[in-house]
Amino acid sequence: MGRVFTATLAVDDHAAEHGWNQWLDEDEQARAGRFVVLADRQAFRAAHALRRAMVAAVLGCAPADVCFTVDQPGGKPRLAGEGGLDVSLSHCRGAVACVVGEGCRVGIDVERSDRPFPPEVLAMIAAPAELPWAAERAVSLWTLKEALTKAVGWGLAIDFTSLSLAPDPWRADSLPPQFVGVGWRLRQWSPYPGIQAALAVEGAVTDESTPAP
Repeated sequence: MGRVFTATLAVDDHAAEHGWNQWLDEDEQARAGRFVVLADRQAFRAAHALRRAMVAAVLGCAPADVCFTVDQPGGKPRLAGEGGLDVSLSHCRGAVACVVGEGCRVGIDVERSDRPFPPEVLAMIAAPAELPWAAERAVSLWTLKEALTKAVGWGLAIDFTSLSLAPDPWRADSLPPQFVGVGWRLRQWSPYPGIQAALAVEGAVTDESTPAP
């Protein structure tokens, strides 16, 4: 089972940013501080605060008490001592998203609908079977593959051209060995104008839209 939340972000909302920052640990606060652009910093803080709020709601604890750990550099953060939960988050300028999976692997991604994908970049994303339609659905393809690779904890370390997807409805035609499991459900949608989101999950999914915490 997966629980999905998305949220829009108001630009220059310093009061909200201060509230989000109080929930973050020292490492998250330090990483947020390295963003030069205000909108990027706020999106990072909001996404990580949303992740803590969602997990806290599942566990019945305070958001500040939620503890994440990483097994290896660049690896997927996991909940310390909670082997049954899997969490994924994403953020872009103007929106954040998070999914909590119970007993399944999950991955989520959000991106602005106007993000450009020039031909040289698209060639590094699309599998041969996707090339006839990839340019028209570049943002959808990118976010879906981001969600899939986040779900298995490999991220950009996986060659995106090794993942072959098909649309209408979205499904995986061919995946590398890292994705062996009970099957993947893919969903792509627009939670807000100008924003596209994608979800990859091994179980049933519900979704909600909610204000940022």
